[in-house]
Amino acid sequence: LAPTTATQQREGEPPLEPDSAEALLRLYAEERLDCAMGDAYTLAALNYNAFGRAELAVKYALLAVEAGSIEHGEHGHDVQDMKKLLSGPEKHWSWRRRVLG
Repeated sequence: LAPTTATQQREGEPPLEPDSAEALLRLYAEERLDCAMGDAYTLAALNYNAFGRAELAVKYALLAVEAGSIEHGEHGHDVQDMKKLLSGPEKHWSWRRRVLG
């Protein structure tokens, strides 16, 4: 089986919604997973970008870079990917990956 990415749907799971990222962030906060917020912000940025919501994607990409730099270092893979998203959400690999049509 091929691994799934943040924008791929697993068979039998309900479809992701644009605001499912907010639910994930709430769970991280409730569980006090402050040490992993960079990962949560990255997933939120990717999710919003996959639905074509650039403003929210940029908001969470900025937070992901800030938190991810602390968690993984400024040269971490996710940090670099979020910097690419910040340089142009529409040019990022995740842009509108979840939009039908």
